[in-house]
Amino acid sequence: MLAWHQLLIDHVIPLRCKPSDRVRSGLNVEENKVVACWTCNNAKRPWDKKYYDANPDRPFPERVAEALESATQAIRRYYAIVDTDFEPMMKQIG
Repeated sequence: MLAWHQLLIDHVIPLRCKPSDRVRSGLNVEENKVVACWTCNNAKRPWDKKYYDANPDRPFPERVAEALESATQAIRRYYAIVDTDFEPMMKQIG
C-alpha cells in the first residue's frame, strides 16, 4: 500500500482531456494546481468524473475555490467510511 505522504500535483478543476492536450488546456495553470497526496488524489477520482464546472463566466479564482471545497468534502466523505484515523489526521494538518 502506498503511503499517504507521497505527494503529487493535482488539478482542482479536472482537465478532462487527452494527455497530449494537457499542456495547452486553459485549466493547466498554476491557480488550478494543488499539492495532494497520492491517496487523496485517488480518492478524488470519482468526484472528478462527476464534477461539472457549471459557471464558467465567474472569475476563475472563485471557480477553483468552489471546486476545492467540493472536492475536499468528497474526500472527507470517502475517508469517513474507509479510514477511522482520517479525521484526527486532518485536524492535525489544519
